[in-house]
Amino acid sequence: MELRSDTSARLSFFMLTLSTVILECGGFSGPIVNSFPYGRKPAQVPLGGVRRQAAVRVQMSWRLPKGYRREDVAGGDMDPSFASILGNRLGIIASLVNNGSCVLDVGTDHGYLPIALMKSGKALKVIASDKNILPLDNARQSLERINDEALEQLELRLGDGLAVLSCGEVDTVTVSGVGGKVISEILFGAEGDAGEVSERRRVQDYGVRRVVLQPTGSISTLRKDLLMNGWEIVDEIINSEAGWIYITMVAEWRTNENQGENNISAERMLVGPHLLRRASNSAAEKILLREWIKHQLRHFKSRRDGMRMSSEDVDQLKLEEAEENVKILSQVLGVMEGPENG
Repeated sequence: MELRSDTSARLSFFMLTLSTVILECGGFSGPIVNSFPYGRKPAQVPLGGVRRQAAVRVQMSWRLPKGYRREDVAGGDMDPSFASILGNRLGIIASLVNNGSCVLDVGTDHGYLPIALMKSGKALKVIASDKNILPLDNARQSLERINDEALEQLELRLGDGLAVLSCGEVDTVTVSGVGGKVISEILFGAEGDAGEVSERRRVQDYGVRRVVLQPTGSISTLRKDLLMNGWEIVDEIINSEAGWIYITMVAEWRTNENQGENNISAERMLVGPHLLRRASNSAAEKILLREWIKHQLRHFKSRRDGMRMSSEDVDQLKLEEAEENVKILSQVLGVMEGPENG
């Protein structure tokens, strides 16, 4: 399959078509007829009465303050073609997928990201998965409306996380719209009460070598888990859409050995190994990062003060962690707001 670098030309008609699909996602009154893996074709599933709605809005933790100029910030490396089709939130994820990739999109919802990746020719194959039937039916409706041969290599699969995969099917995984801890569980398994990770394959065991992740919270936890499992964070981008701030990270698998979270300073682990660098080169991204740091600072101050005033026994390690995070974020914010930075 020949890949074309000029995605704008290939997406010109698709922009109009997918925009129509996004605005017309409506109810479905019949059974789901798509085939699902492992013979799990659902029986008659009544889905009637679902209201028509616009594109789903993910409620992020980091909202820009009232009165802030809400001009969307695309962020570095954004492909304008994807931004015009998907908006900044999903557009940056599509932009960070390598050409010629085979992709699993976990929690696909309406399927807009997989459709854009296939229509642009950027992905050779996409598996759109979700653990719930309704989102997959939304994606199926999107496919039916577009009805294009370019989407023949787009599969819909019902299942939880990586359970829909066989080894070697994809080289890239995308996850968005859930917290960093949930993403870690999807990629590396859930941690039990004793701190032991459940026995199941890690994402690299499926042959995946690149992940594009957009967590809604617990970002520093996700950074640490990636490093501990042999992944290198190669980039992070901050952008905004409709008054909400999004942080998207790209990681690539390097080794089965711990990459050593201790090799990254506490400041960079908390704020991001690449966000400060990008903010120094972009006034718009600097403003977003500053607002995000302010939000994080309020969060950790509230946690610290709550533990200090608690009449119950306090986990001393958690209190010390909150105090250290307040100190680090205050220092970073002070540098960013210094007179030489404006």
